[in-house]
Amino acid sequence: MGKNLRSPCVGVCSTGVSDNVCRGCKRYAHEVIHWNTYTDEQRQAVISRLESLLVTVVKNYLQPTDFKRIEQLARDRDIESLFPDNPYGVLYGLLMAGASQMVPTEDFGFTVVPEKSHLHLAEIRSLLEKDYYALCEAHYHRYFAAEHRPVVCPDTLTLQS
Repeated sequence: MGKNLRSPCVGVCSTGVSDNVCRGCKRYAHEVIHWNTYTDEQRQAVISRLESLLVTVVKNYLQPTDFKRIEQLARDRDIESLFPDNPYGVLYGLLMAGASQMVPTEDFGFTVVPEKSHLHLAEIRSLLEKDYYALCEAHYHRYFAAEHRPVVCPDTLTLQS
């Protein structure tokens, strides 16, 4: 293994209570369980998927306008992002940490997309979290659920005539 990519875990794991997708880090249960056995390539594939899905969601609500400003604000507030080179990822982290204090948004290096401008930032933060989880869950069910579904075999089969 190379650079030993860190775990996306945020300390709020829900896979232990039967969620297929962790409500904290958005990894799938099997990824949480096997993370320590993954190669860097496998870890990077998970992180890339999380980043891609997050960007898809954030773009529906926010538009970064000054990435340097967003980066500086994140550094000043000791907010780490799993996606430090992605303006959408860093902006997501900033918003999760303090949405209600980020007004006017232009001072924080971003704007709200016009069709969502009627929403308060706290509402946007909640919607982002809800939509990100829903998209991760949909992706799991589309591409992974059948592969990791337990197989149930009945002890006996009785046929009735």
